Amino acid sequence: MRALTVTPGVKNSIRLEDIDPPTPSSSQALLRLQEIGICGTDLDINQGFYGEAPAGSSYLVTGHESLATVESILGNAHGISRGDLVVPTVRRPDSCMNCLKGESDMCVTGNYREHGIKRLHGFGSEFAVSDVQFLVKVPSKLADVAVLLEPMSVAEKGVYQAFKIQERMLWKPKRVLILGAGPVGLLTTYLLRLKGLQVVVTATRAKDSAKARLAERAGAVYVNTGEQSGKIRPNHGGDWLGSGRNAGNGHAEYEWYHVFSRNLLVNNGPRGHWRILQGCCLGQQDLLRLSQR
Repeated sequence: MRALTVTPGVKNSIRLEDIDPPTPSSSQALLRLQEIGICGTDLDINQGFYGEAPAGSSYLVTGHESLATVESILGNAHGISRGDLVVPTVRRPDSCMNCLKGESDMCVTGNYREHGIKRLHGFGSEFAVSDVQFLVKVPSKLADVAVLLEPMSVAEKGVYQAFKIQERMLWKPKRVLILGAGPVGLLTTYLLRLKGLQVVVTATRAKDSAKARLAERAGAVYVNTGEQSGKIRPNHGGDWLGSGRNAGNGHAEYEWYHVFSRNLLVNNGPRGHWRILQGCCLGQQDLLRLSQR
């Protein structure tokens, strides 16, 4: 079968090649891939920044955002049957306390595995396998947008955690600043607009770009930081919630850093402003500098 593969650690090694189709175990389903998404993680893996092949393999099949049809499965496990439309989740837990409680996003050891990223082949192939309990069944009416379920889960997790942390006190945010208008930035915009918050989205694309139109269609204010310099400040008082993958895409009332972590990082900024950093990679020193601000 055809598959998109990379040699981890080797820059620009992505290629289309023929490999043997996978054989599912008794706890797995065989998936026929319909669509995959490409995000910054995939581009970073192709740059050789990170990525880890499965044990015994010299290559890694890429692709972690996907939509598939169940090609074969033993019985009707977890309510999943042959022919169902599904989205497989990406991370597989280890034995840490959080993973054992179903919170692998909060893994404390880093020994998890991730399809298309770390020690598990991804879904960028004609066929793939996934443990059945990690398949999310998708209604057919959502087929045209379901490939966005994985990045939407990243956005939802960030918003949920920010509000969850603030349950310790009375907190009524009214405005949100989002740095970056990629898929995660735009999906976060939609979630927060549904919550009734005012949203400002900053990015470097022109005001007539598709990203700007998508943000404005949701009722957000779009700012092209390449054209508008200076600081973005609230017009009046009240708490702010800030979200973004990339720092440095615009000037904000408080500073942001180009910092990524392997898990979601929610950081308390000055005067009760909260930062949500969604992405991956880079190191302890950057995180230390952020925590000291």
